[in-house]
Amino acid sequence: MAGVILSTVVAVVIPLVLGGGQPGTSGIGPSSVTGPSAKSTCGLGQGVRSLAGQAGWGPSRPSFTMKDPAPYATIDAIVDNPYYGDERTFLDSKTYADKKAGSFCSVTSVGTGGDGELVLVRSFLEPSAATNLGGANGVGTAKGVQLRFSISGNGTSLVTLEATVTSANTIPPAIWAGTQISAPWPFEAVPVQGSAIAYSEGHNVRGVPVASTVWTTGAPIGPGGVLDPGAQSDTIVVGLVRVTRIATGP
Repeated sequence: MAGVILSTVVAVVIPLVLGGGQPGTSGIGPSSVTGPSAKSTCGLGQGVRSLAGQAGWGPSRPSFTMKDPAPYATIDAIVDNPYYGDERTFLDSKTYADKKAGSFCSVTSVGTGGDGELVLVRSFLEPSAATNLGGANGVGTAKGVQLRFSISGNGTSLVTLEATVTSANTIPPAIWAGTQISAPWPFEAVPVQGSAIAYSEGHNVRGVPVASTVWTTGAPIGPGGVLDPGAQSDTIVVGLVRVTRIATGP
C-alpha cells in the first residue's frame, strides 16, 4: 500500500510543487507554484509562535535577502525569495484534493471531503549563505541537516503541524515553522506512512522517498545531510496526513 501511495503522490505532486522552473534557478518553483502569493491570504503564516503553539515560525533570528545572503551557514533565512517569499514560513499545507498549482496556506480547512480526507504538507529548505562560501570545507555549507514533522492538538478542531530543521553547524542550530488544519468538528491527523518525498532539481531529486523517521525523530535532508549554499540545494519535502473525525455523541 505504501508503494501505491508513494507513486500516486509523485505523479500528482511533481507538477504542483516543481513546475518548469526558471533559467538560472534550481527549477523548484516558479512564482505560480511557490511564490509569495501562494500564502498571501492564509492568515497565520508569519510571526513568532505563541505559547499555545499556533502556526508561525521561529526562533527570532537575523534575516537576509537574495542580494545580501548570510555570511555563515543558516537555513531558510531569506525574506525575498522570488519563488517562495519569506523562507522563515517554510511549512504550509493544502487539501490533497486541490490539484491547482500553488494555493498552499498556513491554515487549511477540511470537512467537505468526507472522513479520511487527506492534507498535503509542504516544507521548503534553502541554505541561505552566499554561494562562494560553499564546498566541503566552506563556512556556508550546512551539515548534518535533518527535518522532523510533528503533530499536536489531535482530538480538537484545530490541529498544528510543525516542521523542525536541525543542523550540526548552522546558526541557529534549529528552526521551526508551523501550519494548521481546521475542521468544524474534533479530529485526529495521522501521517500516511510512505508518503514523505523530496524534490531538489539541483541534485536531480524528483520524488525520492524520505525516511519514515521524518514523522518521529527526524530524517536527513540533502546528500549525506549536506546542503551547499545556492539554489542547487533548494529542497521541497512533502507528506500526507489523514484527517479522521472523532465521534462526539450518539
